[in-house]
Amino acid sequence: MRSVLPALIAGSALALTAACGNNPTPAAGPAPTPTVAASTPTAPPLPAELTKADFGPKVLGALRAAGTFRLTSNLMANGSTVDPLLKADIRLKGATADAVVTSDEGLPVTRIGKVLYMENDELTGNPKKPWVKLDLASKDPNVLAAALVVVQDYNQAMVHQVLGGAPYATSFRALGLQPMDGTQVREYQLSIDLKKATAARAMGVYLTQADAKTLPTQLSVSVMVDAKNLPHLIVFVLADTKDGNTAVRASYEKFGAKLPVVAPPAAKTAKLDLD
Repeated sequence: MRSVLPALIAGSALALTAACGNNPTPAAGPAPTPTVAASTPTAPPLPAELTKADFGPKVLGALRAAGTFRLTSNLMANGSTVDPLLKADIRLKGATADAVVTSDEGLPVTRIGKVLYMENDELTGNPKKPWVKLDLASKDPNVLAAALVVVQDYNQAMVHQVLGGAPYATSFRALGLQPMDGTQVREYQLSIDLKKATAARAMGVYLTQADAKTLPTQLSVSVMVDAKNLPHLIVFVLADTKDGNTAVRASYEKFGAKLPVVAPPAAKTAKLDLD
């Protein structure tokens, strides 16, 4: 979008005719105002076209470089929302992904490193300490059993990991540019061989080999990517039948923002209580 500043036009000096005889010479008019050159702001860069080989590394690498981002995700049936809205503030650091996850339904979940927290005072037995703390490195089978249930809510926020399956795409297309939330993005359409991608653990905790057994053999994915290789929207079809389709729609924002990805207060946290 171009914005042109108007130039300031200098006014011309008044031309005065000298009088005859002994009349005094008129005083000179005001000096001309200098002309200010018009300037045009530099247009933002447009998204370059990525290839199948560099798509996954560059987009996932851009998210790691940003460090933090906000996810909003929901399940869609024939274009209409059928699943509660899920929101997550996510921080990528090294090989870990810390997150604070909330949803319209369900209980808040936080993961910091290898420790999970869920807000549920039935698990702590103390209303004043509603957050249960579950250490994934624990050797207590009860803690690990509870953690396996809680971690599923966390895993649902890791939608971006689907893009790790890009090298296993059987088709890959870079489409045209379009505006999204005031930013130019390029759309990519991928069809990922789910069996091969999950066998290679390329899709992280979001989609596993067990998931691949119940999903289509090809995962159809659409991704909107900006000039910094950051994804603004990911949509993929989980089921497509004669009765319609079911899809996940995940949008991203607040890249690099200071987001409150922290553990619950210690004063409100307790261990698992099974008594």
